[in-house]
Amino acid sequence: HCAACVAGATWISGVGCTFPATNQSTTTDSSKAGSGEACDTDDQCESGSCLGGRFCCSPHETLTNCESCNENGHCAACVARATWVSGVGCVIPSECDTDDQC
Repeated sequence: HCAACVAGATWISGVGCTFPATNQSTTTDSSKAGSGEACDTDDQCESGSCLGGRFCCSPHETLTNCESCNENGHCAACVARATWVSGVGCVIPSECDTDDQC
């Protein structure tokens, strides 16, 4: 069966787990870590995303079905069953639109 989405993500049929758009204002909070900097929680990052609890994700990175970010702020690993598609990001095969199909 399909697993639940990670915290903060919402399931969209045919797409998978997606995150709401981040606030990409031009002002930054200098007390927060930038893309690729060390973090433990989302609130420590300018982008509001610390997937995997290790590095802050870039606010411009596609984080749909992404499990963690790397030292450059890019998606480092996809969630279970998702695979990396160049130019798209982490994609879950379409045959898993609902729990009963997995």
